[in-house]
Amino acid sequence: MSGQSEIIPYDLISQEGTEVSYTFITEHNIQYVVRYVSSTDYYFDETSDIGDTEILEFQFAPIDKGIRPIKDLRIAETLATSMKNVLSVKENAILYICDKSDGKQAARSKLFDKWYKNYSWEMIEKHDGKLVYPDSPESEHVSLIVNTKNPFANNVIEAFSFIMESDK
Repeated sequence: MSGQSEIIPYDLISQEGTEVSYTFITEHNIQYVVRYVSSTDYYFDETSDIGDTEILEFQFAPIDKGIRPIKDLRIAETLATSMKNVLSVKENAILYICDKSDGKQAARSKLFDKWYKNYSWEMIEKHDGKLVYPDSPESEHVSLIVNTKNPFANNVIEAFSFIMESDK
């Protein structure tokens, strides 16, 4: 999965439920949750010809919100592994919307882009956009990651591009 590094990801513990969800604990004893929440109907309507594609919104956070993040290369490796697991089902696509609650959405987008570039992603494409709302000065940085083996990949990418354009 990874590029040239031999960083070992943390063990992902699959969580029961209706969404794809994992937890993992770092060597600093910080527990994180990684969720892939079904968002197909929220972002894509019946006019989007995306077949059986499941759009899963990627969410990642420490379980204890009071924890200050510690730089840990294994976290990126673990997240890449979880994405690889999700995208192994070719009908899945991942939508990542950078959290803007603290004004650091641009930094999150840049970090996510850096992580993406550090890994070799066979048969995976990433597309970026911004959701701009007419009544808000802030925009949301958004990335779509899609398995190119999905027979509806081009339609998913086109629908994503349309959503990015229509929110301007």
